[in-house]
Amino acid sequence: MENFTQNNARKPFRARNAMLAGVLATLAIGTFVYTVARVKQDPFTDVKMTPELRKKLLKEREQNQAKTGQS
Repeated sequence: MENFTQNNARKPFRARNAMLAGVLATLAIGTFVYTVARVKQDPFTDVKMTPELRKKLLKEREQNQAKTGQS
């Protein structure tokens, strides 16, 4: 009997809790999608590319391509 009473007490809140969960999930997913879209648009022209950094990045790219077998 006690379990039945607890379920009835929670019943009015289920729809509201489900809507709140949906709103929070939508907000989180929307923030993630917006952030990824904004980062994709950034050309990173403000990043200084030194010769040392360029060599390091090329070396890492070659190592990653060797690991994956891409050319």
